[in-house]
Amino acid sequence: TVREQPAVFGSVASDATVSRLISRLAADGPTASTAINSARAAARKAAWSYAGEHAPDHHIDPQQPLVVDLDATLVAAHSEKENTAPNFKRGFGFHPMLAFVDHGEHGTGEPLSFLLRPGNAGSNTAVDHIEVTRRALAQLPFRTSGAVGKKILIRTDGAGGTHAFLEYLTARKLSYSVGFTVTDAMAEAVDEIPEDLSIPALDSSGGIRDGAWVAELTGLVHLSGWPAGMRLIVRKERPHPVAHLRLSDRNGLRLTANADQHSGRKPANIGATAPPTSPPRRPNPDREGHRAEQPTFVRFCAQRDLVGDRRARLRADSLDAHVDVDQQ
Repeated sequence: TVREQPAVFGSVASDATVSRLISRLAADGPTASTAINSARAAARKAAWSYAGEHAPDHHIDPQQPLVVDLDATLVAAHSEKENTAPNFKRGFGFHPMLAFVDHGEHGTGEPLSFLLRPGNAGSNTAVDHIEVTRRALAQLPFRTSGAVGKKILIRTDGAGGTHAFLEYLTARKLSYSVGFTVTDAMAEAVDEIPEDLSIPALDSSGGIRDGAWVAELTGLVHLSGWPAGMRLIVRKERPHPVAHLRLSDRNGLRLTANADQHSGRKPANIGATAPPTSPPRRPNPDREGHRAEQPTFVRFCAQRDLVGDRRARLRADSLDAHVDVDQQ
């Protein structure tokens, strides 16, 4: 690829030379990875300095931190390879974990660090989250220790909601917003929150998200053993009409929670009044099935003559799926 642009990249080595170089680097993988990561960090520092006010770290502060997203993904493999293994979705391949800088609504994600893992790697493995975060921080072109850490917000799903990972983020003085498993006690505590203390949830553009509200549960549930200063934010929303029900659903509303330590976020139960809660939408058995486009279940009826001879599997001459029930 780079050989096609000699004016930009200059003279490029031949395929044989590049192949020998890769073999030499592979002979000492850790040293090669360290050198490559150092070069990536130096290149990123130069790129962000040239970007000026458009750089991701321009004017960041504890109220508007630099967001680093952590997540794992499944990569399929169609043959036996090094570290391939079955995964929890009954596939086969790899389960790497990744860290990206969020460039905001109008930007794209910028990769900071990858951790290659086999397909059977755990989703909530704290040591992997810590390692990816450590590598990601090393890629940022500014010091990330001390009070500066509050200018960085680590964001991930419920797989990161472990004691060890949150304690690591707290020790590094990093802001975080991490998914949290909804327990029975948390679901019961939601019922104790008055409607006027829940505020409308916002979407990514800052507008009100229809049918969703947020509130704070920090003082209503037992959080001993978790890092000091951790706040617990819960969101309740009307699920999609065809969404599967969950054991943690409450009064027809889907509950999701986040463990939060972000100085820029105001308490969720102050400053607004929630709109009136409308009844959750559910399928009407007299008018529709589980999906709105399905016909009513009473329009289907059994046809005992559908198979005339079970041994020969002979079909009947006619198949009428809309025979009136009264006629049957």
